[in-house]
Amino acid sequence: MHARRIALPRQVPESGNLPSFYYTLPHFPSKEGGYTHKDTMRHYEIVFIVHPDQSEQVPAMIERYTSAITARSGKIHRLEDWGRRQLAYLIQKLHKAHYVLMNIECDQETLEELEHSFKFNDAVLRHLVVRMNGPVTSPSPLAQEGGSKSTYSAAEGQSDNPSASKASGASSGDNAAIASEQAQSAS
Repeated sequence: MHARRIALPRQVPESGNLPSFYYTLPHFPSKEGGYTHKDTMRHYEIVFIVHPDQSEQVPAMIERYTSAITARSGKIHRLEDWGRRQLAYLIQKLHKAHYVLMNIECDQETLEELEHSFKFNDAVLRHLVVRMNGPVTSPSPLAQEGGSKSTYSAAEGQSDNPSASKASGASSGDNAAIASEQAQSAS
């Protein structure tokens, strides 16, 4: 007769007895037992589409979302208000909608809170969240061709959007200087 094999559970050493390089791996608990703050922060690109009748409320919505991100120690690397654009297909019998692009760094709780607010906000027609490998601060191709009304880039620390300048700490004088530089370069 053959001996029966018994499957034994794999033994894992206690968290204090692991080699030090294990603690540098992503998603591994720290020696204290919980996840570190750095390990839980991720980079995301978010695009949401707002009903065109609610376009006046977009700056307030952006301010609300940015304050929710920064309140939980998140960062906004890029914020672009693309304005009203043609939709690829009809959504709720609409041909146009207001587009906003954000590149952020936040934890899972903040992302879930944002998605919850997108889901239950009737003005938001669609939203898309994509996880990125790192921070994206360069202007999008749409912003480079001049299709963006207001942009904010953390790398430059500049904004032509008043709500984004509040998040970056820029004063209204900085915005006036930026606007005059843009007017001179346009002419």
